[in-house]
Amino acid sequence: EVQELLGVERDRLRIVPHGVAMPAPDPARASEFVAGRGIPEPYVLWLGTQEERKNVLAVLDAFEQVARVDPAVTLVVHGPQGWLGAEVADGIRRRRLENRSRVSEGGLTREELAALYSRASVFVFPSIYEGFGLPVLEAMACGAPVITSDRSAMPESAGDAAVLVDPDDHDALGDALGDLLADGDARADLTRRGRARAADFSWEVTARSTWDVYEELIDT
Repeated sequence: EVQELLGVERDRLRIVPHGVAMPAPDPARASEFVAGRGIPEPYVLWLGTQEERKNVLAVLDAFEQVARVDPAVTLVVHGPQGWLGAEVADGIRRRRLENRSRVSEGGLTREELAALYSRASVFVFPSIYEGFGLPVLEAMACGAPVITSDRSAMPESAGDAAVLVDPDDHDALGDALGDLLADGDARADLTRRGRARAADFSWEVTARSTWDVYEELIDT
């Protein structure tokens, strides 16, 4: 985008990744926190502002598809209502998912956020556009298997540690979600790869990369 919008040549660009640091959740406390919020397990988690760019309505379509065959799983939607809040609430009613979903907003501490990520069977984030895709890496750092978009910044952030889908193909998203929920080995593999991927985005890496750019400029 910098090349396209600002006309900067590629060899003059240096990419410094955003750092990710999440507290390590204690499993017992995380489970207690989730239960205290009235969230039954297993659950699928989506986080973000309820707006078109975040593609939350695609998540409703995908979960409706899964809910037909999986009677146990719950959908958790957390974040500010945004300008799609009423449409999300109506979409849940029209899909008859009132008893299969939990919608909430309000700030969470880092520990609470880590708990919510860590207890999720799948974190689904089919955003249409992100500048970086921080929630993907936060979820990975906390051990959540991730499904995300195959466009914008998400493939660069996720690497090979997530299931990538076309965010406009809601049926494909539902298929990916259903397949992952049904495959414990695949989820465990994504958890392992996700933790390793998130470790590549530590603040230490960010600081070192920034220092390297300054050294390069000084030596030029």
